[in-house]
Amino acid sequence: MKTVQTSSIRQQGSTLIEIMVSMFILALGLMALIAMQTRTSIGIKEAENQTIIAQATENLAENMMTNPYLSVGGLTTQKSYDHYTGSFNCTGDRDPDDARPANAVSGAAARTALAAYHLADFRQMACGVIGVQGDVTVAVNNSTTTAGGVGGNAAAGQTLHVTWKMDGSSDKTYTYDYPLDDNL
Repeated sequence: MKTVQTSSIRQQGSTLIEIMVSMFILALGLMALIAMQTRTSIGIKEAENQTIIAQATENLAENMMTNPYLSVGGLTTQKSYDHYTGSFNCTGDRDPDDARPANAVSGAAARTALAAYHLADFRQMACGVIGVQGDVTVAVNNSTTTAGGVGGNAAAGQTLHVTWKMDGSSDKTYTYDYPLDDNL
């Protein structure tokens, strides 16, 4: 009778299939890291743009509060900022000096000219962030809230409402609201 000898050779190293599987797992991990880095970069840029727009809006609001239309109603004087409403896109010349008011202008024309200058200054700052294809809308919203329940006092408030779309992202609209002090 013959005896079969089995060799006791131990395998050393890795097979080609094992190496390919480990490289595939490593490639998936690297692709996930790259995708996460890309999303993080986009998020950081978006947050930076929103901060710059918020700063430009706050600057515009400060300028608006120095140039209101005043109206007397009852015992209070109300401020109106309707001459600051408008919309524009970020194409063409963005130099605010084109809208600089002349020194000789007075009265309502001076307020309107100064408002145009403030809006042009806002446009220059906003368009530097948004890009050439971005659209911006500036509006003053009036709201009335009642405080104190039945017989409470009504407090009117105005809000500077800015809406914009970033260059290249026509499907996403951003907004920023800034409350304006409308009582003297």
